[in-house]
Amino acid sequence: MIGNDVVDLTISEFKSEQRFWRYANKMCSASEQAQFGVFEARDISIWRFWSLKEAAFKAAVRLGYAEDFSPSRTQVVLLDNTQSKISLGDLEFLGISELSGDCLYAEVRHCSAALKKVSRRSADNPRAIEYKGCLPYVSMGRDTLYPASLSHHGKYYRLIYWSA
Repeated sequence: MIGNDVVDLTISEFKSEQRFWRYANKMCSASEQAQFGVFEARDISIWRFWSLKEAAFKAAVRLGYAEDFSPSRTQVVLLDNTQSKISLGDLEFLGISELSGDCLYAEVRHCSAALKKVSRRSADNPRAIEYKGCLPYVSMGRDTLYPASLSHHGKYYRLIYWSA
């Protein structure tokens, strides 16, 4: 299964060092905090962790994960400046993150998921979205729905879905 998250960095600045560390201590383990600044600026790192954790949670919910979102229960290991491994309970995910200007984007896939094509769509190329419960699906006709993940923050929007 898939999940994604996007962060508009222009509205995600920390006003003080104290606020940064208060947020970091709530969200990240000591081993994750040790990775801050390794591949990008420290203030970007914290949002990279957040977006990967949020994306993994979205994918986990589709797999039946029933607990509330708690970033401290999700563990991220950065492999390089784009790739990562994410653990949430017994679930394992592979993540990618991209930094483009003031937009940080993360996308995760469950490790055991069969390889399928992930289609990315942006706000300028929308598809019809339907919901089953609280989960989004992209409608591709009367009888065809694909599991989707969508995210928006500030001026950014991302939609991805599994396609055949």
